[in-house]
Amino acid sequence: MKLRQWLKQLGRSRFEAWLARQLPPRSPIRLNRERIFIFPSQFGAVFLALDIAFYLIGTNYQNNLVLLLSLLLLSLFLGCIFQSFRNLDGLELEALPTADGQVGEPLRLSVRLRTETSRYALRLHLPSSDRLRLAELRSPSEIVSLTVVPSQRGWYRPGRLQVRSDYPLGLFRTWTVLDLDWQAVILPQPERWPLQTEAIATTSATPEQPVSTVELHQTTSEEFAGLQPYQPGESLRRVAWKQLAQGRGLHSKAFAGERSQQRWLSLQHTPGQDLEQRLRRLTWAVQELSRRGEGFGLVLGSQRWEADTGSVHQRTCLQAIALYGLERTV
Repeated sequence: MKLRQWLKQLGRSRFEAWLARQLPPRSPIRLNRERIFIFPSQFGAVFLALDIAFYLIGTNYQNNLVLLLSLLLLSLFLGCIFQSFRNLDGLELEALPTADGQVGEPLRLSVRLRTETSRYALRLHLPSSDRLRLAELRSPSEIVSLTVVPSQRGWYRPGRLQVRSDYPLGLFRTWTVLDLDWQAVILPQPERWPLQTEAIATTSATPEQPVSTVELHQTTSEEFAGLQPYQPGESLRRVAWKQLAQGRGLHSKAFAGERSQQRWLSLQHTPGQDLEQRLRRLTWAVQELSRRGEGFGLVLGSQRWEADTGSVHQRTCLQAIALYGLERTV
Protein backbone atom coordinates (compact mmCIF):
# COMPACT_ATOMS: atom_id res chain seq x y z
CA MET A 1 0.00 0.00 0.00
CA LYS A 2 2.81 2.44 0.87
CA LEU A 3 4.61 1.59 -2.37
CA ARG A 4 1.45 2.25 -4.35
CA GLN A 5 0.94 5.62 -2.68
CA TRP A 6 4.58 6.53 -3.23
CA LEU A 7 4.38 5.67 -6.93
CA LYS A 8 1.15 7.62 -7.29
CA GLN A 9 2.65 10.65 -5.58
CA LEU A 10 5.81 10.40 -7.69
CA GLY A 11 3.79 10.22 -10.88
CA ARG A 12 1.65 13.18 -9.86
CA SER A 13 4.66 15.33 -8.96
CA ARG A 14 6.39 14.58 -12.25
CA PHE A 15 3.21 15.29 -14.19
CA GLU A 16 2.79 18.64 -12.43
CA ALA A 17 6.43 19.51 -13.13
CA TRP A 18 5.88 18.68 -16.79
CA LEU A 19 2.73 20.81 -16.85
CA ALA A 20 4.64 23.73 -15.32
CA ARG A 21 7.07 23.58 -18.25
CA GLN A 22 4.50 22.86 -20.94
CA LEU A 23 1.72 25.17 -19.70
CA PRO A 24 3.22 27.95 -17.56
CA PRO A 25 0.96 30.54 -15.86
CA ARG A 26 -0.55 32.80 -18.48
CA SER A 27 -3.66 34.87 -19.09
CA PRO A 28 -5.15 35.28 -21.63
CA ILE A 29 -4.30 32.00 -23.29
CA ARG A 30 -5.46 30.52 -26.59
CA LEU A 31 -5.85 26.78 -26.97
CA ASN A 32 -4.00 25.03 -29.77
CA ARG A 33 -2.59 21.60 -30.55
CA GLU A 34 0.22 22.08 -28.02
CA ARG A 35 -2.24 22.68 -25.18
CA ILE A 36 -4.97 20.15 -25.94
CA PHE A 37 -4.90 16.50 -24.91
CA ILE A 38 -7.12 13.76 -26.37
CA PHE A 39 -7.72 10.32 -24.88
CA PRO A 40 -10.45 7.75 -25.52
CA SER A 41 -13.13 7.71 -22.85
CA GLN A 42 -14.31 4.50 -21.21
CA PHE A 43 -17.16 4.41 -23.67
CA GLY A 44 -14.69 5.01 -26.50
CA ALA A 45 -12.47 2.13 -25.35
CA VAL A 46 -15.45 -0.24 -25.28
CA PHE A 47 -16.52 1.02 -28.70
CA LEU A 48 -13.07 0.35 -30.15
CA ALA A 49 -12.93 -3.14 -28.59
CA LEU A 50 -16.29 -4.03 -30.14
CA ASP A 51 -15.15 -2.71 -33.50
CA ILE A 52 -12.03 -4.91 -33.36
CA ALA A 53 -14.23 -7.87 -32.44
CA PHE A 54 -16.47 -7.20 -35.46
CA TYR A 55 -13.40 -7.02 -37.70
CA LEU A 56 -12.05 -10.34 -36.40
CA ILE A 57 -15.44 -11.99 -36.83
CA GLY A 58 -15.75 -10.65 -40.37
CA THR A 59 -12.32 -11.83 -41.43
CA ASN A 60 -12.72 -15.22 -39.74
CA TYR A 61 -16.05 -16.00 -41.36
CA GLN A 62 -15.31 -13.96 -44.52
CA ASN A 63 -18.48 -11.93 -44.05
CA ASN A 64 -18.27 -8.75 -46.08
CA LEU A 65 -21.22 -7.08 -44.32
CA VAL A 66 -19.56 -7.47 -40.93
CA LEU A 67 -16.28 -6.17 -42.38
CA LEU A 68 -18.10 -3.19 -43.85
CA LEU A 69 -19.74 -2.49 -40.49
CA SER A 70 -16.39 -2.61 -38.69
CA LEU A 71 -14.82 -0.21 -41.20
CA LEU A 72 -17.74 2.20 -40.88
CA LEU A 73 -17.42 2.15 -37.10
CA LEU A 74 -13.67 2.70 -37.39
CA SER A 75 -14.19 5.71 -39.67
CA LEU A 76 -16.69 7.12 -37.19
CA PHE A 77 -14.19 6.57 -34.37
CA LEU A 78 -11.39 8.34 -36.23
CA GLY A 79 -13.65 11.18 -37.33
CA CYS A 80 -14.56 11.93 -33.73
CA ILE A 81 -10.88 12.61 -32.98
CA PHE A 82 -10.85 15.61 -35.30
CA GLN A 83 -14.28 16.85 -34.21
CA SER A 84 -13.27 16.66 -30.55
CA PHE A 85 -10.07 18.60 -31.23
CA ARG A 86 -11.85 21.29 -33.24
CA ASN A 87 -14.31 21.83 -30.42
CA LEU A 88 -11.53 23.24 -28.18
CA ASP A 89 -9.03 24.48 -30.76
CA GLY A 90 -8.90 28.28 -30.88
CA LEU A 91 -10.83 28.84 -27.66
CA GLU A 92 -9.35 31.73 -25.67
CA LEU A 93 -9.60 32.06 -21.88
CA GLU A 94 -8.80 35.09 -19.77
CA ALA A 95 -8.94 35.35 -15.98
CA LEU A 96 -10.71 38.46 -14.72
CA PRO A 97 -9.52 40.42 -11.66
CA THR A 98 -10.63 38.89 -8.38
CA ALA A 99 -11.73 40.86 -5.33
CA ASP A 100 -10.43 40.07 -1.85
CA GLY A 101 -12.10 37.08 -0.25
CA GLN A 102 -12.74 35.92 3.28
CA VAL A 103 -12.06 32.65 5.06
CA GLY A 104 -15.09 30.40 4.95
CA GLU A 105 -17.01 32.59 2.51
CA PRO A 106 -17.65 31.81 -1.19
CA LEU A 107 -15.19 33.46 -3.55
CA ARG A 108 -16.21 33.96 -7.17
CA LEU A 109 -13.56 33.48 -9.84
CA SER A 110 -14.57 34.72 -13.28
CA VAL A 111 -13.12 33.80 -16.64
CA ARG A 112 -13.87 35.30 -20.04
CA LEU A 113 -14.32 32.86 -22.93
CA ARG A 114 -13.73 34.14 -26.45
CA THR A 115 -14.56 32.10 -29.52
CA GLU A 116 -15.03 32.58 -33.24
CA THR A 117 -17.15 29.44 -33.70
CA SER A 118 -19.75 27.62 -31.64
CA ARG A 119 -18.54 25.28 -28.89
CA TYR A 120 -20.45 22.43 -27.34
CA ALA A 121 -20.51 20.39 -24.13
CA LEU A 122 -17.78 22.33 -22.32
CA ARG A 123 -16.98 21.59 -18.68
CA LEU A 124 -14.90 23.84 -16.45
CA HIS A 125 -13.57 22.69 -13.11
CA LEU A 126 -11.19 23.85 -10.39
CA PRO A 127 -9.75 21.47 -7.75
CA SER A 128 -11.87 23.09 -5.01
CA SER A 129 -14.99 24.07 -6.96
CA ASP A 130 -18.06 22.46 -8.44
CA ARG A 131 -18.09 21.56 -12.12
CA LEU A 132 -19.59 24.12 -14.48
CA ARG A 133 -21.19 22.73 -17.61
CA LEU A 134 -21.87 24.79 -20.73
CA ALA A 135 -24.17 23.00 -23.15
CA GLU A 136 -23.40 25.49 -25.91
CA LEU A 137 -21.20 28.55 -26.38
CA ARG A 138 -22.33 30.72 -29.27
CA SER A 139 -21.54 34.33 -28.34
CA PRO A 140 -18.10 35.70 -29.30
CA SER A 141 -17.40 36.60 -25.67
CA GLU A 142 -18.97 35.20 -22.53
CA ILE A 143 -18.08 35.46 -18.85
CA VAL A 144 -18.55 32.44 -16.59
CA SER A 145 -17.83 32.12 -12.88
CA LEU A 146 -16.71 29.35 -10.58
CA THR A 147 -17.12 29.46 -6.81
CA VAL A 148 -14.55 28.30 -4.27
CA VAL A 149 -14.46 28.52 -0.46
CA PRO A 150 -10.98 29.42 0.88
CA SER A 151 -10.01 27.87 4.21
CA GLN A 152 -6.89 29.90 5.09
CA ARG A 153 -5.94 33.57 5.12
CA GLY A 154 -3.20 35.02 2.94
CA TRP A 155 -2.46 34.68 -0.75
CA TYR A 156 -4.81 32.26 -2.44
CA ARG A 157 -4.29 30.39 -5.70
CA PRO A 158 -7.09 28.05 -6.78
CA GLY A 159 -4.90 25.80 -8.90
CA ARG A 160 -5.22 24.83 -12.53
CA LEU A 161 -8.49 25.20 -14.39
CA GLN A 162 -9.55 22.03 -16.18
CA VAL A 163 -11.45 22.53 -19.43
CA ARG A 164 -12.76 19.38 -21.06
CA SER A 165 -15.35 18.16 -23.50
CA ASP A 166 -16.66 14.80 -24.70
CA TYR A 167 -18.23 16.24 -27.84
CA PRO A 168 -19.56 14.91 -30.21
CA LEU A 169 -20.39 11.31 -29.22
CA GLY A 170 -18.49 10.82 -25.98
CA LEU A 171 -15.91 8.54 -27.61
CA PHE A 172 -13.02 10.86 -26.72
CA ARG A 173 -12.25 13.12 -23.80
CA THR A 174 -10.60 16.31 -25.00
CA TRP A 175 -9.14 18.36 -22.18
CA THR A 176 -6.54 20.80 -20.95
CA VAL A 177 -5.38 22.15 -17.59
CA LEU A 178 -4.51 25.84 -17.53
CA ASP A 179 -2.91 28.06 -14.93
CA LEU A 180 -4.62 31.41 -15.49
CA ASP A 181 -2.53 33.04 -12.76
CA TRP A 182 -5.52 33.68 -10.53
CA GLN A 183 -4.59 35.17 -7.18
CA ALA A 184 -6.50 36.84 -4.39
CA VAL A 185 -5.95 37.98 -0.83
CA ILE A 186 -8.06 36.06 1.69
CA LEU A 187 -8.97 38.00 4.83
CA PRO A 188 -9.43 36.40 8.25
CA GLN A 189 -12.98 35.68 9.38
CA PRO A 190 -13.98 38.78 11.42
CA GLU A 191 -14.58 38.11 15.10
CA ARG A 192 -16.62 40.62 17.01
CA TRP A 193 -15.18 41.72 20.34
CA PRO A 194 -16.02 44.48 22.85
CA LEU A 195 -14.00 47.57 22.00
CA GLN A 196 -13.30 49.91 24.89
CA THR A 197 -15.37 53.06 24.88
CA GLU A 198 -13.29 55.55 26.85
CA ALA A 199 -11.70 58.46 24.96
CA ILE A 200 -8.04 58.19 23.98
CA ALA A 201 -5.80 60.89 25.27
CA THR A 202 -3.51 62.61 22.82
CA THR A 203 -0.37 61.54 24.63
CA SER A 204 -1.29 57.85 24.66
CA ALA A 205 -2.28 57.51 21.00
CA THR A 206 1.16 57.39 19.44
CA PRO A 207 2.77 54.87 17.06
CA GLU A 208 5.41 54.07 19.69
CA GLN A 209 2.76 53.23 22.31
CA PRO A 210 -0.33 52.33 20.32
CA VAL A 211 -3.56 51.28 21.98
CA SER A 212 -6.24 48.92 20.78
CA THR A 213 -9.12 51.11 21.92
CA VAL A 214 -11.51 53.22 19.91
CA GLU A 215 -12.51 56.76 20.74
CA LEU A 216 -16.29 56.91 20.71
CA HIS A 217 -16.84 60.14 22.67
CA GLN A 218 -14.87 63.33 22.05
CA THR A 219 -13.54 64.93 25.25
CA THR A 220 -12.10 68.09 23.69
CA SER A 221 -13.90 70.81 21.81
CA GLU A 222 -13.24 70.99 18.11
CA GLU A 223 -13.30 74.23 16.15
CA PHE A 224 -14.31 74.37 12.50
CA ALA A 225 -11.16 74.78 10.39
CA GLY A 226 -12.54 74.74 6.85
CA LEU A 227 -13.60 72.44 4.04
CA GLN A 228 -11.69 69.69 2.34
CA PRO A 229 -12.53 67.35 -0.59
CA TYR A 230 -14.72 64.47 0.52
CA GLN A 231 -12.95 61.12 0.69
CA PRO A 232 -14.92 57.89 0.12
CA GLY A 233 -15.58 56.19 3.45
CA GLU A 234 -15.79 59.38 5.54
CA SER A 235 -18.71 59.76 7.89
CA LEU A 236 -21.78 61.39 6.38
CA ARG A 237 -21.98 63.61 9.46
CA ARG A 238 -18.93 65.48 8.18
CA VAL A 239 -20.43 66.22 4.76
CA ALA A 240 -20.98 69.93 4.09
CA TRP A 241 -24.59 69.60 2.98
CA LYS A 242 -25.15 73.35 2.71
CA GLN A 243 -22.30 73.82 0.25
CA LEU A 244 -23.47 70.76 -1.67
CA ALA A 245 -26.94 72.26 -2.02
CA GLN A 246 -25.35 75.48 -3.34
CA GLY A 247 -23.68 73.49 -6.12
CA ARG A 248 -20.13 73.86 -4.78
CA GLY A 249 -19.41 70.13 -4.91
CA LEU A 250 -19.01 67.43 -2.30
CA HIS A 251 -16.83 68.50 0.62
CA SER A 252 -16.35 67.43 4.21
CA LYS A 253 -15.84 69.60 7.25
CA ALA A 254 -12.39 69.74 8.85
CA PHE A 255 -11.95 70.59 12.52
CA ALA A 256 -8.92 71.89 14.34
CA GLY A 257 -7.43 69.48 16.79
CA GLU A 258 -8.74 66.28 15.26
CA ARG A 259 -5.29 65.25 14.09
CA SER A 260 -4.07 65.26 17.68
CA GLN A 261 -6.61 62.60 18.60
CA GLN A 262 -5.56 59.71 16.40
CA ARG A 263 -6.93 56.25 17.03
CA TRP A 264 -4.56 53.29 16.76
CA LEU A 265 -5.23 49.59 16.43
CA SER A 266 -2.36 47.44 17.61
CA LEU A 267 -1.86 43.71 17.22
CA GLN A 268 0.25 43.65 20.38
CA HIS A 269 -2.49 45.18 22.52
CA THR A 270 -5.40 43.26 21.01
CA PRO A 271 -6.56 40.47 23.36
CA GLY A 272 -6.79 36.92 22.08
CA GLN A 273 -5.77 33.35 22.77
CA ASP A 274 -3.47 33.15 19.76
CA LEU A 275 -2.26 35.14 16.76
CA GLU A 276 -5.11 34.07 14.48
CA GLN A 277 -7.79 35.17 16.94
CA ARG A 278 -6.15 38.56 17.38
CA LEU A 279 -5.98 38.98 13.61
CA ARG A 280 -9.66 38.06 13.31
CA ARG A 281 -10.52 40.70 15.91
CA LEU A 282 -8.39 43.31 14.20
CA THR A 283 -10.18 42.55 10.94
CA TRP A 284 -13.53 43.21 12.57
CA ALA A 285 -12.24 46.41 14.20
CA VAL A 286 -10.99 47.77 10.85
CA GLN A 287 -14.29 47.00 9.16
CA GLU A 288 -16.30 48.48 12.03
CA LEU A 289 -14.33 51.74 12.16
CA SER A 290 -14.49 52.07 8.38
CA ARG A 291 -18.24 51.54 8.50
CA ARG A 292 -18.51 54.38 11.03
CA GLY A 293 -16.29 56.60 8.91
CA GLU A 294 -13.79 57.09 11.74
CA GLY A 295 -10.09 57.45 11.09
CA PHE A 296 -7.58 55.03 12.60
CA GLY A 297 -4.00 53.86 12.36
CA LEU A 298 -2.69 50.29 12.38
CA VAL A 299 0.41 48.77 13.98
CA LEU A 300 1.50 45.22 13.12
CA GLY A 301 4.83 44.38 14.70
CA SER A 302 7.40 46.74 13.21
CA GLN A 303 5.02 47.96 10.50
CA ARG A 304 2.57 50.79 10.91
CA TRP A 305 0.10 52.70 8.80
CA GLU A 306 -0.77 56.28 9.67
CA ALA A 307 -4.28 57.15 10.70
CA ASP A 308 -6.58 57.77 7.76
CA THR A 309 -10.07 57.09 6.45
CA GLY A 310 -11.60 55.85 3.24
CA SER A 311 -11.96 52.61 1.32
CA VAL A 312 -8.34 52.62 0.11
CA HIS A 313 -7.04 52.84 3.68
CA GLN A 314 -9.46 50.12 4.77
CA ARG A 315 -8.33 47.73 2.02
CA THR A 316 -4.65 48.43 2.71
CA CYS A 317 -5.08 47.61 6.40
CA LEU A 318 -7.16 44.50 5.76
CA GLN A 319 -4.62 43.15 3.28
CA ALA A 320 -1.79 43.83 5.72
CA ILE A 321 -3.65 41.88 8.42
CA ALA A 322 -4.36 39.00 6.04
CA LEU A 323 -0.72 38.72 4.95
CA TYR A 324 0.87 39.28 8.35
CA GLY A 325 3.53 36.68 9.08
CA LEU A 326 3.17 34.97 5.69
CA GLU A 327 5.48 34.81 2.72
CA ARG A 328 4.13 35.40 -0.75
CA THR A 329 4.37 32.20 -2.76
CA VAL A 330 2.78 33.34 -6.03
